Amino acid sequence: LFRFKTFPVKYLVVLDTIANRDHSHLARNLAWAVLCAIGYGEGGYTLDKYAKAGDKAVDNCAEECFGWMPDVAASAD
Repeated sequence: LFRFKTFPVKYLVVLDTIANRDHSHLARNLAWAVLCAIGYGEGGYTLDKYAKAGDKAVDNCAEECFGWMPDVAASAD
């Protein structure tokens, strides 16, 4: 949808298909869709899959953010 855009996107609105449902369902489904889109999850949502995909995402983010730091275990030898 957005790959052919020729205008700057400042906001993206995501609406739930079920009216008056608690926002936590939409947030959870949106987070799962993002994790699947970037390759950390696949298939339908389960709590176990969500936890594992979230752990992978956090681990990769931590490696990227803290990659500049020396490895403490290697320097202790």
